[in-house]
Parts: sequence; structure tokens; C-alpha cells
Amino acid sequence: MSPAMIVISTPNSEFNSLFPCAVFRDSDHKFEWSRMQFQTWALDVASRYRYSVEFTGVGEPPTGAEDVGYCTQIGVFRKKAEAAGLADLEHHGEHVYEVVYTTSYPSLQQINYRRRVVIYLVY
Repeated sequence: MSPAMIVISTPNSEFNSLFPCAVFRDSDHKFEWSRMQFQTWALDVASRYRYSVEFTGVGEPPTGAEDVGYCTQIGVFRKKAEAAGLADLEHHGEHVYEVVYTTSYPSLQQINYRRRVVIYLVY
């Protein structure tokens, strides 16, 4: 397989410091990478298979904790054009995706509610 674009997401382990007593966010996770680990892996894979990669994420940290980065990190891989006829595969920094829907849950903006949810999930 050699798709024109691949999107890979993974938890950002640096964000876990904001969760009480969290080693992994989900018992199904076998590992979680820091931003440096994910970017090192992604750049190596992109180079090896002739892709470019752009890093972004979802889930901004709360005010005062911006240094941990996004909750979930994302790598957008695009196949590099090998011939002039394939030049349309590269968009030179242009995003080929768009946000189609966003929502904000007011209850999650309340710290006490979030704590109760996290404690409930832990139990």
C-alpha cells in the first residue's frame, strides 16, 4: 500500500501529567509516546517511505499547562511526488482537510465536573 495521505494519531504521554494517577490513559494502550518520540519515529518513517509529515494535534491543554502540548498528537503524512504527473499529491503546506463540525461541552469547562468524571472512570 502506498496511499497519497495517511493520518496517524497517538496519545501524548506528556499530557498525562494533567490526569490524576494516570500511567496510561486506557488499559488497552501498550505504550504512549512523548512528542519527541512520536516526531522522531514519524520523521524516520516518512523519510524511509518517501512521505512528508506535518504535526498537529487535538485537545489543547488548560491555561498554564501549555508546555505539555496537545492531548492527542497527530501526524499527517503525504506521499512525495516521484514524477511531474504526480505533483498534485503534494500541496506545499496547504491543508487538504477542513473542520466540518466542532462542539464545546460546557460541563467539561467546570473543573469539579471534570474531576468527578475522571474519578468515576478510574473506579
